[in-house]
Amino acid sequence: MSTITRAVTCASLSLLLAACGDSNNSNNKNEPETPVEPSLTYSAEIRRTEYGIPHIKAADWGGLGYGYGYA
Repeated sequence: MSTITRAVTCASLSLLLAACGDSNNSNNKNEPETPVEPSLTYSAEIRRTEYGIPHIKAADWGGLGYGYGYA
């Protein structure tokens, strides 16, 4: 392959890949105007045995992770 052919091929591929970019169009009317933030309150019940071993009881995985981190 000659140098000119290689350069033209690389330039063509570069332009092709640049044209395949993601267009993040902000004119989407389906999105709500104010984003809804998730509730970040977690709760867990932590009981310890007489030897200090924690037993964690929670309603969901987020609460369980919070209790595990706290214990």
